[in-house]
Order: sequence, then structure tokens, then C-alpha cells
Amino acid sequence: MNQNLKCSKRRFYWGSVEERALSSIIVVLMVVVVIELVAVAAIGVYYLRSGKSSTGGFADMDVSISPGSQSGATGAKLTYIVTVTNIGNVSDTYSLGVDWGNLSYKISPSILSIKAGDSENATLTVTVGAVSEVMELYATNEAGITEDIIFRTNVTGKELYALTTIVNGEGSVALNPAGEQYGPPIPRPRGVSTVGYLTGTVVTATATPSWGSEFDNWSGDASGTATSVTMTMNSDKKITANFRPENKKGTVLSITPSSFYGGCSTHVLTATLTDADGNPLAGKVIVWSATPSIPGYAPVGVETLISPIENVTNSLGQASIAYWAPVVDSETTVTIVAEFAGDELYEGSRGVSIGTIVPWSPPPPP
Repeated sequence: MNQNLKCSKRRFYWGSVEERALSSIIVVLMVVVVIELVAVAAIGVYYLRSGKSSTGGFADMDVSISPGSQSGATGAKLTYIVTVTNIGNVSDTYSLGVDWGNLSYKISPSILSIKAGDSENATLTVTVGAVSEVMELYATNEAGITEDIIFRTNVTGKELYALTTIVNGEGSVALNPAGEQYGPPIPRPRGVSTVGYLTGTVVTATATPSWGSEFDNWSGDASGTATSVTMTMNSDKKITANFRPENKKGTVLSITPSSFYGGCSTHVLTATLTDADGNPLAGKVIVWSATPSIPGYAPVGVETLISPIENVTNSLGQASIAYWAPVVDSETTVTIVAEFAGDELYEGSRGVSIGTIVPWSPPPPP
């Protein structure tokens, strides 16, 4: 009984040739089914996102509103004409609505059935409120694709105008007064913002450069090189603040002494770093090197011929090192270099000192 059970288990795991072939066919069929399911799902998502019809057609639209802006007294009714054009190749149905703004409105008809290539109109009636408003009209087709368009309803004498600021480069723009939100809170490109102002509002825009940059000029509906510009809002305006990388100041680095002579001896070298006008620069890193690196004998405990290899300038713009001139067999020239790599404000520079290393002769015996 136990032997039959063992054989049955072994055959279940390994199987005969026929059983293994049947198992392979089943696995292949299962994979095919899974692939088909994934493909069907992908096609459905594709149609949903693109607006394409599953019958092969393509549903798309173009939406416009006329006029884009109107003014009226509080309580007045303003009429806009909405036009939806089916630019696809299949008939489609479009639902119209307004999802931004606080004013009372009515759309008639609110649903349009449009053949491919045709256009249909709807009438939008808006009641003017106590303040000017920026509103958003939308049209959505059967596939769930939505297109929207901005329009304005202004209170007479209190028209709301848009001021768009663009930052070109590294910096920011501050507006005084700050203005009010204009249009729906949609994502905008980095450095671009739009706010609204009532007609006649005097606005001051101030450009502030980021670290390492400087203000260049204004362009668009503002001009000049002053960091602040003032304008009166009597129309939509777009201004651009242009920034550029800050011009770095030149530096001068020198080494004292500029030359030295000796062998088997220590020499103190001092680097002095100043700007182009001769002002000392403190807190700057100086890196030292010697070329060539001369083989020779150094005193016990001396691990490098230059000490330290890197240091920082003091309040006088100075940094010093000790150079050990090694014992050599023949006269040798060495170049000592002190280098400032530069930073956000200053260009780099380097200084050089030339040393003549001579063979060392021990003093004669007494």
C-alpha cells in the first residue's frame, strides 16, 4: 500500500511524457488568455484616454466662447454664445457646464449631439454679481474627454484684468498689491503665475535675484533695467523678469618669496589672495603643490615636503606653508604652486614660486 502511494506521488510530480506534454499545453493556453485580457484592458484605457471609439472612429472637439469678456451692472444678465465643433470622424454627445466661478448661470441646451465635422451652438446666460469673476466653461464627450475655456464677467467700472509674471533665470517677482486669484487653480509652468486686478489698480513689480545671479531687465509689457517697475491695470498684461548669472570678480594670488635657493632646508612660503582692486579675501581655500616631486632625503618625522597641503586665508588674505627642500645629488628646479579654485563670487587664480634646490654639503669637521 505504501509502495503504491510512493509511486503515485512520484508520477504526480514527474509524470509520463504524455502528461508533461498535456501540462505544457495547459500552461501555454493560460498564458494566451492572460495576454488577451491585458490587451483588452489596455485597449479600453487607450480609447478612454484618447477619445477614440471602439468602432474605429475618433471623437474630438473644439470649444469656443464669444465674447471672451463682458461687462455689466450688478444683477444684469450677460449672454455668451458657446460653439462646440466635432472634429472627430464619429458622432458624439457633449455635456456643457461651468465649474469655476460663483455667479448664477444657465446653459441652453446643456447637451449637444453633433455629427462628425459639424458645429452646434448653445447660449450661456450669466447674472453679474457684486464683483468681477473669471469663470471656466467645459464640454465633456461620451468618452469622458473634457475641454475647457476661460471667460470673464465684469462689473461695469470694475473690470478684472490679468497680470501674468514670468521669471526667466534664477530669481523671483513680488507684486504689490498681491492681486486676487485669477481663473481656476490649474498647474502652471515653473516661474509663471497669473493674478487679477480691478481696472485702474496701480501695481508695482519687484524683481529679486537668487544667490549667484543678477537682474538684467524687464520685457513684455514692462521695460527697463530697474529692479522695480510700476504699471496701471487697464488691460491684460504679461511681464517677464530676466535674470543672468552674476559676473564673477577677478582675483590675484601671489607667493612670497617668489623664488628661493637652498637644499636640505625649510622655506616658509606665504600666499596672498586679493580681489582685482587689491582688497584681501579671507576664508578662501588655498591648495599647494610642488612640481616635480623631488625624491631625496627628508628629516625624520617629515612625511611630506609641503605642510600643510591645503589651508585657508586669514583676515589679511594670507596663508602660509613650510616647504622642506630635500637632499639632492644635483641642482634641481622646483615649482611651488598655490591655487584658489574660485567660488560663486570670485574667479580662480594661482601664484607661483620657483625654488632652486642644490646638493647639500656637510660642514667640515672642526
